[in-house]
Amino acid sequence: MLPYLLILISCPISSIQGICQKKYAVAAKNYNPNLFAAILSSVAMLFFILRSGFKFDFSAEILPYSVVFAVTYATATSGTIYAVTYGALSMTSLIISYSVLVPAIFGIAFLNERPHKTAYVGIILVCIS
Repeated sequence: MLPYLLILISCPISSIQGICQKKYAVAAKNYNPNLFAAILSSVAMLFFILRSGFKFDFSAEILPYSVVFAVTYATATSGTIYAVTYGALSMTSLIISYSVLVPAIFGIAFLNERPHKTAYVGIILVCIS
């Protein structure tokens, strides 16, 4: 039940994040998307450090995945900030919403995950949007 609650909470928070990015980009006189991305990534890093309780227990096996995740996260975050800054918030949000289909379909096709009925409903809703 908790994972569903966290997913439901993350949706409005993500929406608020996009709105704040656009409002800040419009209101700021000397807006710097790179600085905004650096602050955003630093806050995320601080959150993960505090959440882990300063315990960094990991194996070398996961290091390549961690590096790839960090690079793709930074690239996606920066790209989103630029897209929201210079483009329409509505179009950016719509296109980003389709990005959830790739991991869902990958999990079903390549990781042999057995999706729940709710996963199918979610995929259908994203496709309809």
